[in-house]
Amino acid sequence: MNLGAINLKVGRKTQLINSSGTFVDGNVTEADCTSFVNDRYRQLYIKFANKFPEYGQYNEPLDLEEDTAFYAFSGLTEDMLVLNYVGIKYSSTDENYTTVKRREGNLLFKNNTDTTRFDKSHPYFKFTKDTTDGFGITIMPTPDADVTSGLYVEYVILPDELSGVGDVPNLPDGLQDVLVAYVIADVWETKRDWSNSNQALNRAKDLDKEFFDNYKPKSSLEPVKYGIGKSFNPFNR
Repeated sequence: MNLGAINLKVGRKTQLINSSGTFVDGNVTEADCTSFVNDRYRQLYIKFANKFPEYGQYNEPLDLEEDTAFYAFSGLTEDMLVLNYVGIKYSSTDENYTTVKRREGNLLFKNNTDTTRFDKSHPYFKFTKDTTDGFGITIMPTPDADVTSGLYVEYVILPDELSGVGDVPNLPDGLQDVLVAYVIADVWETKRDWSNSNQALNRAKDLDKEFFDNYKPKSSLEPVKYGIGKSFNPFNR
């Protein structure tokens, strides 16, 4: 279902359009409707991605740099929403990536701040904000050699906003129906029709729960277990 079809569905249900499909309600315009769609799209996408992290996932290798522990998210190809996996090759001769486990700074440095005590066979990362490059991760122990594609990350990407009438939300069909139901509630609320707004919102919540209670990923979307054991090769899964 594309953006044009979504807006028409919402418009018909909420008396925003005439028989020709033209928006005629001056209080809620087509642009307003599109804004509601994108708001709900982001919310549902994040909820879906949290439950099925393999959906919308992107993976890419990054080059390791000698004596460089911090790697900014701004260096990734796509806008990251959720980081699912980090693997590292400290040497160009390593066949597999060693899983880098996440730890909070207060746990990593609970007893002391000596970074040389970390072992390459059990690397860790923590989220860090750099004053120059923004958010990213700090790897411990620090790489001691340049390694092409030495860092491997898998992450869920942030979806692009819908703008053209032909744009389609990156959601399963059933969840697109949930999106429409929520937008209908948003429109009624904007029109201050509290009775219809409450009724539409309850219906949207019911559809939402029904979808997540019953949805089964397609075989191509079956969850992947990340970081089994100490190392793995992402290209042999």
